[in-house]
Amino acid sequence: MRSSAVNSLPPAEDHFGISELAHKYRLSITLLRRALDGYPGVLTIEHPATPEKRAYRVVRVPASVFTRWYNSRVNPSTLPAGRKAAR
Repeated sequence: MRSSAVNSLPPAEDHFGISELAHKYRLSITLLRRALDGYPGVLTIEHPATPEKRAYRVVRVPASVFTRWYNSRVNPSTLPAGRKAAR
């Protein structure tokens, strides 16, 4: 069994995968993956490829981050002053 110096605490809010969000909001997985790539607050964990295995990329989106992104697309006036919605 592995011990860690950091306490294992559950996340303070729910985190969702791209496919979960795509299914829930009836959006394309590709659309969400491209739109949320590099978006502030999105958690990305990458596992590099090895000669035997392909590369993997795990993306988790906190509920508050997705809500902010979604609202900025539905109602751009909700963005803070001076910010424009990304296309």
